[in-house]
Amino acid sequence: MIDDEQLWSAAENAAAISGSGIAYPWNDIGDATAAGLLQLYIHAAHMTRPGVGAGGAHAEAYTQLRSTLAKVVCKLCIPGSGHIRADFRRYLTIASALVKSHTLRCYSAIAAEAAVAALEGVGGATRAALRLLHENIQLLRGILGVASKAGFEGVAELRQELEAEFVASGAVEHCVRLLLALTESPQSNAWLARMVQAVDDVFADLSDLCHIIFPGLLGRLLPTSRSLSFYLSCQLVTGCAELGRGGAAASVLSAATPRTACRCSTSRRQGAMLCPRSDW
Repeated sequence: MIDDEQLWSAAENAAAISGSGIAYPWNDIGDATAAGLLQLYIHAAHMTRPGVGAGGAHAEAYTQLRSTLAKVVCKLCIPGSGHIRADFRRYLTIASALVKSHTLRCYSAIAAEAAVAALEGVGGATRAALRLLHENIQLLRGILGVASKAGFEGVAELRQELEAEFVASGAVEHCVRLLLALTESPQSNAWLARMVQAVDDVFADLSDLCHIIFPGLLGRLLPTSRSLSFYLSCQLVTGCAELGRGGAAASVLSAATPRTACRCSTSRRQGAMLCPRSDW
């Protein structure tokens, strides 16, 4: 167990690296440092799961550490095709460790609790949920960025592991559930609506990437993913409404579905792009 002094020191060091302005930090630090940061991040993710036992200031420090390191982890995407394959091995190792350590399952458990708190309007829960959603998407973006590099050795195995983990962790479902909870939060305001819209757009991009890497996966998740089914249905209805009625799409949805559907379906992406017909 890390003591308080070590924990806060690690959080401060992680913040320094995250705020250093280095575009691709994994290229500029040694293997030992990279391994240490990765282990610390995974440990923090596990320690912030509901019911683990870390409470009070200790829990706050772990949450801060996890959130800060997530900003570094999201930069796993390879910066262009000029990088040699030896460089890619580090990215692949990091992404594989994140999948095998069940970090996505940790985020699903944390997101489930955060969604409930956001819907209940617990003090500060809405902003915390928004930060968590952004953090979750950063993690997915980083791992999918590595999995998208089909021409590299080891990617096929990573894809197989990641697809199985997507199913086991419910990562996509809990991410969408948190997004929907934010649109219904009693603490919602104009600023939050803009932030949720921005996150919604990013999630649409990730959904497209997920479909390219794992054709049909979203469709296979639908029977056991109520929030995902609702979200994609809203996207599809909005896409059809935009094609048939132009600017009247929002009013059509507000009359036909709950307030959540109207809000979450205002993504710039049309439903047909987010979930191709072959996925249903």
